[in-house]
Amino acid sequence: MATEVRLPSARIRRAPVRRPGKPRKYTKAWFKREMWKRFRLPGIDDPAPEQRRLAAVCVWAATLGFGGAILVLRLLFSLFYATDGWYEPTVFLIGVVGVFSTVGAFASIHRERLPWMLLIVGTMCLVSGYWISSVG
Repeated sequence: MATEVRLPSARIRRAPVRRPGKPRKYTKAWFKREMWKRFRLPGIDDPAPEQRRLAAVCVWAATLGFGGAILVLRLLFSLFYATDGWYEPTVFLIGVVGVFSTVGAFASIHRERLPWMLLIVGTMCLVSGYWISSVG
């Protein structure tokens, strides 16, 4: 006579499946929740970021800031003489995107790769601003 042994079955958790026919609803609440998760200032309970990481982000952001200040001086001087109408708004828009990405890098310092990606975006904005200044 064989005895049957029943082992407790482990629950298998499945990842949520995105069905192609069912569109995801991007609501204002969803957007706010996702932005709060990614870009939040550290609280009291959060550990301090690593000092080398913070110093590297600060040095990179300071370099972008000084480079942007030189570009702003070029933009300021262009306001006093006649240029094409596209130059000032284009450089201004590129600068705003660069500043926001640099600020976002500081706000996301606790994330692993996001600060570096945002600083790369800021660097690309600065390089494209210099390129447009050499053309304009």
